[in-house]
Amino acid sequence: MGTLQTQTKALTAITDRMAAAVLVLDRQGRVIFMNRAARQLVTDGDALQLEGLEPVAAFRGARRGLAVAINRIIVGEVDGERPHGGATLQLPRQSGRRPLNIMLTRLPASQPFARGGVAAIFITDPERIPPSTEDLLADLYNLTRREAALARDLMNGITVEEHARSRQVSINTTRTHLRNLLRKTHTRRQGELAALLLRTGSGIV
Repeated sequence: MGTLQTQTKALTAITDRMAAAVLVLDRQGRVIFMNRAARQLVTDGDALQLEGLEPVAAFRGARRGLAVAINRIIVGEVDGERPHGGATLQLPRQSGRRPLNIMLTRLPASQPFARGGVAAIFITDPERIPPSTEDLLADLYNLTRREAALARDLMNGITVEEHARSRQVSINTTRTHLRNLLRKTHTRRQGELAALLLRTGSGIV
């Protein structure tokens, strides 16, 4: 498998874990990559649809605004203004539910994934309850619910002993969970584990 294929596969695996919908566009404004949430969003068709490979607002009154925003991100204004680095807007839904929040951004020329990608769209749903820290840690490191709960407490500065008391489980059981955490996160000491969890947590909480 080539480097690009490997990187694109890794991008898919990472972005499919995200609650936000992610779409990558080429210079013609065509979608060349969608994560799982984006594919579901397009399938639902309540706020965003594809015409050919171009993203369009499902609500006709919002189509021009989205098209202009995408065009400005990709090519800039027609008077020669430099391309914009980013933009935000809201995308109404045909169902009348709260609009989705959209952030558009240019991709760096050196980005290694999605050959030909020049811009990305990130879409979040204000009505969707985000996954908990425990859920994200469990998904990221293949943890059980109890291991993820211990990981969250360690991130918050709670000791193994305090965790055992609060959960009303034996210290031996909790230490077993700690050993599993060390193994699954490829760390060797509790301090190294805590540092890793804090770095991870800074990006998900």
